[in-house]
Amino acid sequence: RSVKTLGILESLHHFHPEFFLSLTFVGGMLLMVLLSERDWDLVGPATLAGVLVAFFSLFTALPLRSGRYFSGVLFLDPLTQFGKALLLLLAVGVVAILVVRDRRGEQFPPQGYLSLTLSLLSMFLLLSTNDLLLLLLSLEGIGMATLLLAAQGGGRATECRETLFRGMAASIFLFTAVAGLHGFCGGSTFHEIARAIGKNPLPSSFLLPLLCLLAIGFLVKTALLPPFPVHAWRRAPAPVALFLSAGIVVSGVMGFMRLFFSLFLVWEKGAGHLRIWTMVHEFPWSLALSAVALSSMTVANVGALFTREVKGRLLYATAAFGGYALLPLVFLNGRGVILSLHLLTLLVVTIPGVSWGLILFDEGRNWRGMGRKMPIEGFFTLFFLFALVGVPLAARWGRGEFLVSFLRTEPFVTPWGSGGAVLPILFLSNVLIALVALGQSAISLFRVPRGEFPRSVPRLGRSPLLFLLALTLLAFTAPFLLDLAEEIVTNF
Repeated sequence: RSVKTLGILESLHHFHPEFFLSLTFVGGMLLMVLLSERDWDLVGPATLAGVLVAFFSLFTALPLRSGRYFSGVLFLDPLTQFGKALLLLLAVGVVAILVVRDRRGEQFPPQGYLSLTLSLLSMFLLLSTNDLLLLLLSLEGIGMATLLLAAQGGGRATECRETLFRGMAASIFLFTAVAGLHGFCGGSTFHEIARAIGKNPLPSSFLLPLLCLLAIGFLVKTALLPPFPVHAWRRAPAPVALFLSAGIVVSGVMGFMRLFFSLFLVWEKGAGHLRIWTMVHEFPWSLALSAVALSSMTVANVGALFTREVKGRLLYATAAFGGYALLPLVFLNGRGVILSLHLLTLLVVTIPGVSWGLILFDEGRNWRGMGRKMPIEGFFTLFFLFALVGVPLAARWGRGEFLVSFLRTEPFVTPWGSGGAVLPILFLSNVLIALVALGQSAISLFRVPRGEFPRSVPRLGRSPLLFLLALTLLAFTAPFLLDLAEEIVTNF
């Protein structure tokens, strides 16, 4: 007993920032009751919700060393704790904003705070679990909390019901696949699945349909969650939309990192003969992950370019941040550590920064002209919008390297040669699209009257012919420009 007690105390000592942040969440829930002049009967549920968050954060932190249901990848444990602390800080900020809205007369339903608590607990599971079944349960919790928040925020009953039925159909696919994998692999943890697949490098006729079923269910399930544009939950208040979209991006990216490192790196490093079948055939994981990350960045920025709703632009921006956050998975060499730090800074700094003006000004209805009415807030919002584009471009600047060197190193060296075709063009076109969206936001922020858009800026993005022409010219000139820029930088 004394050994167990010492182990618990040692864990409390290591993870005390989480514990105090959880107590801060408890205080925020109580502050919501006291300052919003709610019924005193809400003190009990608010305290219970905060205490659940506090002890659940410790529950997912204590078994980290065992690696049975949580963790299992040692160098990701500090990142997991940082992710939980970031989610707690985000939740405390959202509760504080909702309290301020309550004081202004825009009351948020009391049961909505319990739904926020359910989504926060599910996000804790998603980013720290090492078990496929717990991962699916976390997705179920996030989906249910999202639907509850959509219904409480004024969403239509038919839309919520349709989304619920789609989620149930996806859950049937997911749990069927998990049951089959459990029977085939003898367990549902990531390591047990990796061990079973590693013993049989080529996919069997039983394993391949299960993996396809799991992939289909996972894609359908995640498509119903923020930041994807589902009308059922878009009626939620802007702070709630921010919490759902940013929280799911943070927890989902870290959960994917844990799954990726568990399946494709831990067993490869521990025992060389346990190779996944994709590794046996030398599948280009760096190239594939780069394409996925850059494609998600491009698609999200295109969505932000074509939407006129400020809240929708925020949600597309969080999807772009997910693409930025995937890139550290690609750079597994020594130089990738510095890039990972830069991209982590991008993820942490710009999510609150871009949403600075989107949340504080009545769900974005006072977005246009905000720079004239409140110059300081407008300046900071514009600064963070520039950070959205500037930080990826300057990610290699700290070591004296230019964008050319960044693009001409692994994994951007394609089969068509250095600086060649798909990935550099995707990256540069993504920067071009982000610059156009940035121009829209900047002009509408400072110069455009309410309800109007400038005609000169959106033409580049809204005209398919001009946009296709710009991408074609970029595709043909990118290798020459890269070579020319590299010669200039080298000679300089």
